[in-house]
Amino acid sequence: KHHERTIHPTQKPVALISTLVQWISNPGDSILDPFAGSGTTALACKELGRNYICIEKERKYVDIIHQRLNTPITERGLTVEEQVEIEEKVKPSHQQLSLFG
Repeated sequence: KHHERTIHPTQKPVALISTLVQWISNPGDSILDPFAGSGTTALACKELGRNYICIEKERKYVDIIHQRLNTPITERGLTVEEQVEIEEKVKPSHQQLSLFG
């Protein structure tokens, strides 16, 4: 199993979704994920300086999304190089709207 795996049965690796987000958007753009699951798209967007709108009907997955988004980069099991790369991409000025929490 991949080290990023959560309890969601169809979770994708952040690296995969990050690549897709980079292909289809620019920093500052907004991404809509109508089936947020464990929040991998939101996490990729946050790391790449994109805004995101996530829709998830299952409260247990909304809680997972919040936990993942609030976990510091250094606690995600990434290498130092991966941490530096992510931190350089994050735009500190963007804001996110949350309907829960």
